Amino acid sequence: MTTFPSSQCANAHGDMIRPGIQRSVKVASGYFREHLKVGDYYTEKSNVRGEWFGSGAARLGLVHGVSERGFQRMCEGKDPRTGDRLIARLNGLRVEQGRRCPNRRVGFDFVFSPSKGVSVLAECGDERVKAVHDDAVKVALGELEKFVATRVRRNGANDRRMTQNFVAALFRHDTSREGDPHLHTHAFVFNATFDGEEGRWKALEPSDMYRAQRYADACYQHRLREGLLKLGHMCMVKDGRVEVCVVTSETAEKFSKRHAQIDEIEKANGVEAATPAERYQLRERIARESRAQKDRDQSLDDLKARWLAEMTPKERDRLAFRASRRELEFTEIRTSVKRAIDVAEAHLFERNAVVHDRDLVAHALLSESGRFLSTKALWAEVRARPYVRDELNPERISLAGQSKIERELVELVDRTRGRHDAINPDFLGLDPRLDAEQAHAVRALLESRHGTNVLRGKAGTGKSFTLNNVVAGARAGGRDVVVVAPQNQQVRELQRDGLEARTVESLLMKRDLPHGGVLIVDEAGQLSARRMVDLVRLCALKQARLILSGDTRQHGAIEATDALSLLEDRACLPTVELSKIRRQDPTRGNTATERLAIRSYRDAVAAASNGDTQRSLRLLETEKAVIEVTEPARVAKVAEAYVQATERGDRVLAIGQTWNEVNQLNQAIRANLQSFGKVSGSVELETLQNLNLTLGQRMEPGTYQHCRDLVFVRSYGRFKKGERVEVAGATAQGLRLMKNGKETVVGYSKADRFMVVRPRRLKVGVGDHLQLKFNGKSEEGRTLANGELVRVEKVQSDGRLVVRDDSGVRKTLGADQRIFNHGYAVTSYGSQGKTVDTVLFSDAGAAGATNQKQWYVTISRGRRQAKVFTSDLAKLRESIQRDGDRDFALQERPISIQPKPAPTVVPTIAKEEDFDAMQASRERLQRFKRHQFVRNHIARQQAIKRRLGPRP
Repeated sequence: MTTFPSSQCANAHGDMIRPGIQRSVKVASGYFREHLKVGDYYTEKSNVRGEWFGSGAARLGLVHGVSERGFQRMCEGKDPRTGDRLIARLNGLRVEQGRRCPNRRVGFDFVFSPSKGVSVLAECGDERVKAVHDDAVKVALGELEKFVATRVRRNGANDRRMTQNFVAALFRHDTSREGDPHLHTHAFVFNATFDGEEGRWKALEPSDMYRAQRYADACYQHRLREGLLKLGHMCMVKDGRVEVCVVTSETAEKFSKRHAQIDEIEKANGVEAATPAERYQLRERIARESRAQKDRDQSLDDLKARWLAEMTPKERDRLAFRASRRELEFTEIRTSVKRAIDVAEAHLFERNAVVHDRDLVAHALLSESGRFLSTKALWAEVRARPYVRDELNPERISLAGQSKIERELVELVDRTRGRHDAINPDFLGLDPRLDAEQAHAVRALLESRHGTNVLRGKAGTGKSFTLNNVVAGARAGGRDVVVVAPQNQQVRELQRDGLEARTVESLLMKRDLPHGGVLIVDEAGQLSARRMVDLVRLCALKQARLILSGDTRQHGAIEATDALSLLEDRACLPTVELSKIRRQDPTRGNTATERLAIRSYRDAVAAASNGDTQRSLRLLETEKAVIEVTEPARVAKVAEAYVQATERGDRVLAIGQTWNEVNQLNQAIRANLQSFGKVSGSVELETLQNLNLTLGQRMEPGTYQHCRDLVFVRSYGRFKKGERVEVAGATAQGLRLMKNGKETVVGYSKADRFMVVRPRRLKVGVGDHLQLKFNGKSEEGRTLANGELVRVEKVQSDGRLVVRDDSGVRKTLGADQRIFNHGYAVTSYGSQGKTVDTVLFSDAGAAGATNQKQWYVTISRGRRQAKVFTSDLAKLRESIQRDGDRDFALQERPISIQPKPAPTVVPTIAKEEDFDAMQASRERLQRFKRHQFVRNHIARQQAIKRRLGPRP
């Protein structure tokens, strides 16, 4: 999704679609009286009229407004009109261990709310927006209804059947509890659906409906944008939400009092000292008890007058000027179903080999090309394309080209097994400092007769030292050796360890691999299948040997398909493993207590490397290295621990889950260091932030309405590598770029030549740590690597920065080399390959960013200790159990799915439960994969042997 400056449009307040489950009939009935029908709101002194919705409601003949009696009957599983039994099980309570518990789900409350800016526009500027919102809610619910299913239990079956109907009651509100503009609709979906095959009403099975929430929200936002544009309002999509440009973020903040009020009361109640559970309960209690006493005589007109009075004259003028101008010349792009899906493919498949078809449609709906397109047309285009579909879950799709690349990679590697001479089996020059494990690894690689081999090593096992000996042995055997790594920063680390290294990209561009040589790829786990197959093809052409050094237990490639994982899983590569961890060395401890702590820390890292994250966490807890703190205090605690570590003389690194978290940590740590005098002479510089947009996002004209700066990462025409250029406009042909008063149009097909950046002000002083986010050369001609950490030594008056890297090398950044962040904290991915004394992990509770890989990489960076700061230990314990592996596109054959009324084809419960059971244990899952593909592997080998004939 695209982003834009906050000065342009309002920030989004609140969630988009928020589901909630009601399990008690009594609570649901009270919910109707207190919240839906009357509402605890200012403006509703008369009842809010509910509206029935859904195919199930139409079947029951529910056409009039929702009455309390009808709502109550539906909650009880009865017909709203007659009171007759509707579904079989009516008992709402059961006794379990002497306690009365809800016996079934009564319903599901979905809340649809637009951004705060849209609410302000609807209440203070254009009331027609309310009708647009109502229409968008119904469109989204209509799409969500297609994912409704029910359980099938007859004749011993344990299955699921699509019913595609529900009964919902809709209630729209206009205000928040504090009397601010807040347009939102409660859609209460009852736990009842009609099973046409059995001819009766049954309980609803909601799992597919829940999984389709993102798609349903995209339908809501798409219809909302379409309606706003038809009304003449300039709007755009930010982070998946429709924003209107006439309402600024400052205006929106004025009408977001509720959240700020609860935060203030939290602070006054000393929430910092409470546990996370207590804090949650306190926040709920504050929300209930602090509700302002409602003035039932205050009308919506009274509130509107108050809202307008709170605005400045300029804000009122912006609302009155409904047909807002575009500040950037922008030519409308002709909407096309094909282009919308093309853009969605470019975005989603860039980093994922397998996606859900509904996610493809969802992204297309919110793209600039997707405006005014129907969901029906987009689904038809998706179904018509020759995707490879998963046999068990046909809604999971991959590109045929990606599947072809993966298959070719596996077959090329298989073809070279056992068909080469040993590199140097008689090498006697092993470094005496190698231990037995490392020496065995070196000999195994030099003696191997396979075209491709893997050196797999846990974090901190001395892979680089081992590779140095492999290089020496290969050269002693008369082989030329080339060493490469995916990133410039990794190349620098290899060079520091004594290896002549270069980037993978450099090798593939020059293709200067010596004939019959040896190619060693370090950090091979970060290569995508596309890059790996290029290397394997090059090795085949040059009859060279390939040694892949990496660890699939750490972070994989950013692009689709982790190639090393694919080869280990499907090609059964010969692997030499280093398992002895040397980074966490107990002898580094100055006292017996410190040595014991480092040994326990090493055990925690070893447990994480073996996938036993629970034992890993328990070991850190035993050493009091896991600190559970309240959310407001977490960042401050990490900053405090950072300063303490630097006072001890440690090299320290903080790790956050998201870039937002990293920025917060950097600010807090820097403020602490500045107060201790470790950062001085700060000046504010204009820097550039890489937005890390996918190719699909860079191909979208709408992106450049609010992101107007590019930096070329590769030279193109008259634009040089590293050059910053301003976007003057976006047309159907491409981007209009201005340089020296001359305009050049660059087509969207060249979007891989540049990155999109955003200017921002950043304070930089002597002593500051920076993380470079670009590749280039310093003024002295020294390498500047993306991800490199440097320390500022001098800030020149002309804006140049004199810095020193980890090796002590002095470099000068030009005044135009400003793509960097503060470098006290980084993401887990950015930390991979780094070694410090103390690592601090700040867990913000972002479950989607936490898994086994993230946990293992994060805690293994330190030599002496790792500390974990979390606001929810139970949630962290659950999140680090997820494996974090991405799916491969490789399938034995594509299967065609005939168009059906439902957007997805749902598998049976039996198949899904079988698969879930296999996923419960990583070992069982691996056995399952091996069993599934071993026969195909043997068949491929036999086919290859038949083609090649007998070996010479």
